[in-house]
Amino acid sequence: MTNKIVFRSVEEFMNNVYTPRYTPLMALFLDGAKQHEAAVGEAKYNQISAMGDIRNRNVGPKDTELYQIGASASGKSFKKYFLGSQFIQSELQDRDGYEDVVAEALDEHNKHNDEIFFGGDGQNNGLLVSSDANFTLRVSAAATTLDALYSEIIAEALVANEIEGRKVLLYFGDTMSARFNSLFTETKAPFSAALSEADAMAGYDFIKVPTAQLPASLAGGGFAIVNMDKIQVHYMMLPEVNNQGTNEEKNYTWTNFLQGSSMVDVKTKDAIIVQPLTFV
Repeated sequence: MTNKIVFRSVEEFMNNVYTPRYTPLMALFLDGAKQHEAAVGEAKYNQISAMGDIRNRNVGPKDTELYQIGASASGKSFKKYFLGSQFIQSELQDRDGYEDVVAEALDEHNKHNDEIFFGGDGQNNGLLVSSDANFTLRVSAAATTLDALYSEIIAEALVANEIEGRKVLLYFGDTMSARFNSLFTETKAPFSAALSEADAMAGYDFIKVPTAQLPASLAGGGFAIVNMDKIQVHYMMLPEVNNQGTNEEKNYTWTNFLQGSSMVDVKTKDAIIVQPLTFV
């Protein structure tokens, strides 16, 4: 008699059994996100923006018309598709370890999902790689010293702070991470602490992007400033155990995994500023 797998429900496994070894960063950006119907297709929409001179003009007693403000519409689209896989195990095998494989797969899928979220997928814009007209990518700058790096970050923060909203500083790359955790030579003050105490960085959160989830184009390292209130993430579904069951005829148990595509919409110019760095 075989030792058949006794399934927990997906809900019980996710809530009571599964302990993630990787915390997905995309989840930090879902405040105000738009979740689309889980179906393959394309969601199209327009973004309306003011254009030209939008200041009020003098209005006199004899004026019968007010100055007209112009606006333009830019079309955007979100390509919706799925990524999926399946794990199968013969019921003639011992059930021990089945759920371990499911947990390992979920962790890997969350890593992959973050890779797509940060780097885009060639169809949809990512957080750090984008063709959105409002996305700002700087030319790579030289970071020769901690002082130079500090000045570079503060300069970009002053630009970003021209737009109201909650800000986060993303830093990435092995060298950048090492510099971020370094001490100033003369004062021995921690670099990250000095940044957090700067007036320009008041209220900022700092987030490290793991090197493994970093887009290849930014592998050299750098930083980005993101206005959380001026971007919107479009997505269908986060990685999940989609379904599970047993094939009695072929004597195996199966678990299906599914995740949906995502896209980052930049609502305002300079709401995302990416600064690659060259460390010398």
